[in-house]
Formats: sequence, C-alpha cells, structure tokens
Amino acid sequence: MKQISSRKDLNFDVLCDTVTRRIGDIAEDVQCQLLSKLRDKLVAIQLDKSTDSNKDAHFIAYVRFGDNMSVVEELLFCKSIELKATALALFAILNGFMNEPRIEWKTCIGICTDGARSMSGRFQSMQALVKQQSPQCVWTHCMIHREALASKEISPGLNIVSTAVVTVVSYIEMRSLKSKTFSALCKDMGVKHSALLFYCEARWLSRGKFLQHVYELREEIAIFLEEENRLETKNFLQWFICDEIEVLGQRIREIK
Repeated sequence: MKQISSRKDLNFDVLCDTVTRRIGDIAEDVQCQLLSKLRDKLVAIQLDKSTDSNKDAHFIAYVRFGDNMSVVEELLFCKSIELKATALALFAILNGFMNEPRIEWKTCIGICTDGARSMSGRFQSMQALVKQQSPQCVWTHCMIHREALASKEISPGLNIVSTAVVTVVSYIEMRSLKSKTFSALCKDMGVKHSALLFYCEARWLSRGKFLQHVYELREEIAIFLEEENRLETKNFLQWFICDEIEVLGQRIREIK
C-alpha cells in the first residue's frame, strides 16, 4: 500500500510540474505573438502600480494598438517591484522590457498614468523619462481614482437604492449555499442569468450594469428573499433608478 501511495504522489508531482511548465510555455508563446504584432506599429501604453494579497507590489503595463482596422488592448507585462517604486526604478523595468524585443520608443505615441508624483511629475517622473525617449508621446491622466471619489458622492435617493441593492446581492452571493440555491432557482425558472454581479465601488461603469442585472432578476430575487423570510429587503426594486444609472454609465463610456 505504501508503494502504491508513493507512486500516486510521484505521478501527482510530475503532473503538477507538467501543467506548470505548459502554462509557462503558453504564456511565453502568447507574449511572443503579441510582441510580433507590436513591431512597426504605433502603440499607446497605460501604466499602473498594484499590490496583491501578499502585499507584494507589481508594475503593470497595458498596450493599445491598431490591428486590422480595429483597436486592440492587451496586457503587456506584470512585473514585481523589488524595492522602492520610484520613477527611475519603474522606468528601468519598462525600458528593459522595451529593449528586449527591440520595440522602438519612437512607436510609442501615448502614455496613460495616474496622478502619483512618480508617474505624472514634470521633471523626474515616468512621464518625463518616457518623453526623453519618445518626445512625440502624449501623456493622459487616468481618471479612475477621481471617478471613485465622485461616485461616492451620489444623491441620497440613488444612494439609498444602491445601498439596499448591494446589501441584497452581498446576502446572496457572499454565502456559498445561498448562492448555489439562488442559481438553482434561476435555472428552474429558465432565466438567462443564474448569478448576480458584484459591484465595484471604484468604477462608475459597473454601477449601471450591476443594477440593470439585478433588475432583470428582480422576480427571482423577490421569490428567493420571500423563501428566506427577508421581506423587508424587497422594496429596493425601483426600475427607474436602474435606468438612470445605466444612462449615466453609457454617457461615461461615450466620453472614454
């Protein structure tokens, strides 16, 4: 029995190593295909710093370019920030990546960053360092953080409904058993959706889709809440609120 168990463990380890290696090969191939498309094309880059659940800092770059009469957006890279996230350190990461596949800086015509000093300063910043390599590059400011601040200051009427909807969705989706029960209910009733969307407070665009999704499942939610004896939460279904915020989200998408 011990020999059989050890063989199974060995096979499992080999399988894990094989899967890990194949994922690495696929990722490398996808990046090679992307870099081959970027050669001799005008590109715009969006840069951001992020922190994962282990509190490790990462430097993320997205690239946007034209391909076959359409605009394509892809993840360019995600690299760890070893020490301080200074402008020089971040630019060294970006410049090193650009030099590896020999992507010329002159093809970079746009760069988008947030308002951090290391990113948007006039002299020793990412913006300034990039413009030294590509003078024609146009810098734009990412508005997502300001959208987050603005979206928190909504009218009391909208806020009451939004808070009630978030409470109901969290009650259903944050509990595994209730989420599965609600999904089974939706499938039995033959509706298109079988789950609710989570709401991201930092994005205006998600609010319209979030409430519209809830409105489309309003009858199923009402039935579920009634079975759960949570009748006090059934008054959140005000369809005109969904329509107003969906229009707001559509206007923001048009501006972008």
